[in-house]
Amino acid sequence: MLARTSRIVVPLAVLVCALLYALSNWLGSSNFGRIEIMMNNGLKVYVVREQWGLHSSGNEISVTRNPDGCIPPNPATDYIDTYGDGQSILYSVIPQGLILYDEFNSSVSMHEPTVHWADIQVSVQKRRDLAAMRSDPKAYGVKVANVPLNEVCWKNFLRKAGTSLRNGR
Repeated sequence: MLARTSRIVVPLAVLVCALLYALSNWLGSSNFGRIEIMMNNGLKVYVVREQWGLHSSGNEISVTRNPDGCIPPNPATDYIDTYGDGQSILYSVIPQGLILYDEFNSSVSMHEPTVHWADIQVSVQKRRDLAAMRSDPKAYGVKVANVPLNEVCWKNFLRKAGTSLRNGR
């Protein structure tokens, strides 16, 4: 009798634990959005927005070469903005590469990678007038990349999302 019960209870318990683990990851994992920026030399750069959980308190924008929006940004190779508005980033495409605009405040700086891109020059410019640039981008000759959340990564059921740079918003 005990053997029959354990044949049912043990697999059922394992299934329940697996479902609870998947639900926990789903509630803490993310939705993504991605837009593509075409560089003057024909290469592509991606702006990826990631949002964790069921609310918008955990947003992060990254500029990456990786087209897979389901993979969290890599601090070694990606530009990561955890302090901006979490939905957009200001940029300019120039003949040599890309300019990313950031807050002038050094305590909320965009993370720059330790390994810079070999074929695209990227610079991060600190600006005091970032709010004005965002409200009237044409006057400043910049573009605003507003990234919608339009992608869901089902593989996040089995792994946690986000980077170690998450600022806990």
